[in-house]
Amino acid sequence: VSQSRYNGVGKLNDYIRHGSKFEEVVENIEINRKNLCAFNTTVSVYNVLYLAEIIEYISEHYPNTYHLINLTSNHSPTELHNTPPELRGSIISKLEQVKNKKLNTIVEPTEIQNIINVLQQDNFQDQNFQKFIDFTRLIDQQRGEDIVTAIPEYAKYFI
Repeated sequence: VSQSRYNGVGKLNDYIRHGSKFEEVVENIEINRKNLCAFNTTVSVYNVLYLAEIIEYISEHYPNTYHLINLTSNHSPTELHNTPPELRGSIISKLEQVKNKKLNTIVEPTEIQNIINVLQQDNFQDQNFQKFIDFTRLIDQQRGEDIVTAIPEYAKYFI
């Protein structure tokens, strides 16, 4: 019995899990599918914009599995409170919709609600967001990547 980390689909996976190739992840999951019982998604400022899509993807492709959703912690640049306020409404709306859907996976609605609750808080601080930008620029430089290729919604913050 195994559990798989699933923090993004396609380019988002490859960006968050540097060195990973989404197609290979899917191949490995398929090879080990009979032993698979759960997926674990750690939600950060990098993948929160696409969390609803991640939940739906896992539900569609891997029915009858558990999907655990938790918040990243102990790394302040990537924590959820750094999600820009102007993007939060659409994220919350998508998560409310997926929370109310009949999914083919077992997802605790309270885990989705926890993400919504954090996004509804008045917890955004410019200096913390700047730490996210600085951290992301540093890792992009080290990796030879660009966050905008994986998360185009962040383009205006990385000009």
